[in-house]
Order: sequence, then C-alpha cells, then structure tokens
Amino acid sequence: MSRTALDPVQGLVTWTPTWANVTMGSSTSTGWYVRLAQRWIVFEAVLTTASGFAFTGNPRCNLPVPAHGGWVIGPQFNGKAYSSGGTKCPLFFDQNGDANNAPYPVAMNQTGTYSVWAYVSSTVPFNWGTSGDQLIVHGRYPAASIL
Repeated sequence: MSRTALDPVQGLVTWTPTWANVTMGSSTSTGWYVRLAQRWIVFEAVLTTASGFAFTGNPRCNLPVPAHGGWVIGPQFNGKAYSSGGTKCPLFFDQNGDANNAPYPVAMNQTGTYSVWAYVSSTVPFNWGTSGDQLIVHGRYPAASIL
C-alpha cells in the first residue's frame, strides 16, 4: 500500500502545553498533535481550571512543534471556552502568533449595535472559576522542519 501526501508521518503524539499569563495551581494542561504530509501540524491544547487557577494577563499556549518562519496567524486557529456552569463560547485568534506560541484567543463581545473582539481574560468571555472551566485551542500550521 502506498502512502499519500496526507498520511500522518507521525502518529498521534501527546504533549503537555505550557500556558503563559496564568497561575496554574492544581489545573491541568493536556494536548495532542499529529504531523501530516511531513510538514503540517494539527493540534489541540486543553486547559482545565482547578484550585489556585488565576489569569495574570491574556493567556496563550506554546506550540507542540516550532512553526516555519514564525508563520502562525489567527485564521489557522479556533477554540472554545466552557464554564463549569454551562456557558459555551467560540473563540477566535489574533494575528500575534510566533514560531513557538499560538496567537492570543479572543471572544466576540456584543456591545450595542456592533460586535467587538475582546481578549480572553479573567472576565472574558465569562468570569473564570477554579473548578472545571476549560480553554480549548485547536490549530494547524507548517512546522519549521520537514521530517
């Protein structure tokens, strides 16, 4: 059987994302990624809050594999925020990614007639708690090196 350009070169790999601008406390960080067509990385990172969690700024996670030439832009990413109380919010990403870090997640905020973007923070898109809230990041990007 021959391989195609979209066959995974590497099977599913688990990884522990590192989050910037948060105090983790007892929270957990889990993730996985696959490498497709020798260069493309598809990944998921999940932060689940627990005792001692707090935002110290706008959160972002590292990437599982360095990106090619810093080519990490918002449209290649999406995500979700879930509160343990049942609130669900889709997330989008700004254009400020780099070779080692995902862009910052943003949520849509309806104010008056227009929707505006607001960076995820301790109060956006909801008041984050310390028991079971989740920040989920999905993305795809080209890796710095080809296998």
